[in-house]
Amino acid sequence: MPRRPRVSIPGYAEHIIQRGNNRQPIFACDEDIKTYAYWFREYAEKIEVSNTCLGVYDKPCSFIVYTQ
Repeated sequence: MPRRPRVSIPGYAEHIIQRGNNRQPIFACDEDIKTYAYWFREYAEKIEVSNTCLGVYDKPCSFIVYTQ
């Protein structure tokens, strides 16, 4: 059964968690984390979200974003 679409209300915070398959690590080294943060900033501007917090760990990655 598919998930329901996420409702995004402009100006409200959303907590987003990204995990690897079967909770495997998603970053192999520090360079992966730097590259991920770069691309996150790049695309956040394109899809018009502002990031207030980026928590990067070896397994999950967590964001708090505001849609515009």
